[in-house]
Amino acid sequence: MLKSITLTLALTLGASHALAEDITIPSLPFKPVSQDEVISRFMQHTLQSKAVPAETRVLILSELDAAAKDQAGEHTLTRVIVAVNPELSKALADFADEDFTKAVASLKNLSKSEDTYLAAHADFYLARAYMVQEKFEDALPILDKLAGAERSDLTLHAGEALFYKGICHDKLLERVEALISLATFLRQNPDASERLTVGAMHKVEELKAMIDGSLWDVENRMDYSRRRLDLEKPDDPTQKEQKNIIVMLDKLIEEAEQKENGGGGSGSGGGQGQGQGSGPGGQRNGVPSSPATQSTAPEGSAEIGALHKVNRGSGADSWGDLKKKEKQDVINAFKAKFPSRYRQAVEEYYKRLQEGDD
Repeated sequence: MLKSITLTLALTLGASHALAEDITIPSLPFKPVSQDEVISRFMQHTLQSKAVPAETRVLILSELDAAAKDQAGEHTLTRVIVAVNPELSKALADFADEDFTKAVASLKNLSKSEDTYLAAHADFYLARAYMVQEKFEDALPILDKLAGAERSDLTLHAGEALFYKGICHDKLLERVEALISLATFLRQNPDASERLTVGAMHKVEELKAMIDGSLWDVENRMDYSRRRLDLEKPDDPTQKEQKNIIVMLDKLIEEAEQKENGGGGSGSGGGQGQGQGSGPGGQRNGVPSSPATQSTAPEGSAEIGALHKVNRGSGADSWGDLKKKEKQDVINAFKAKFPSRYRQAVEEYYKRLQEGDD
């Protein structure tokens, strides 16, 4: 486990990017409660509550003692609360079995409990269930409460909630908010699990390296659009990103043509900074860390002359406005000019949109 972290957030990318060049990570407006203090308050709450039967108090004391001996850490309260609440135990079993319809219904009901500790734990797993279903818009406000002053003293998952809050912001293309949440998590939770710590550090570096209009940016926007279409939300935010994607892809193609013709090109889609924050081996989730260095069309690849016939359009143009032949021209261009990982993503994205047109 990493005990301490030195985090530098000075952004020196130079080119156009999604984040401000200098982001100040604000201090939390409250002092996080320590793990021991959370457990102590829970014990006091339990012993003073007239609604808790004597036998339940005995069970709670027994479970806390066992958890302390096992050094269960952040799972201590969950273990105890699950042990004395059969409904929560059943909801988590449904969650584990991926029966999210039942799990979400039960957790929603439990999150309204007058027992604030039970409600907070139900909320945490409700947010996680939403995230597994890619419903990040629903998970975010719940995680925000759990990580804030309102409920962070009711669970040992407050730090983890802050981590997941950052992930939700990232999935919603709210990159500054994601960076602030994850950087705050790293600063406030130096003893967090290595899984969360390394994940947060990796994502912070990715966000710092993100450049507007790069292939990496386009891929994230395509995933955002794909997710919302899967959730049957072809609304304004979805359509806005679809339009952004088309304009960005069009610009990348134009820049690639300029480079191939010896015209250079220094726009934002050139791939600078895309490799930063990559995982081991220069890969980012299986994506080459510097994809633009491989963008030269391989020998014998499809010709791209037809691209000049493509309607370049403006930010207001959508994929659905293009003629079918022009759509195929764009797909063929990416087949010829970009690495297979991006070609597959673009093909799959456009295939989905074409099916929607049909």
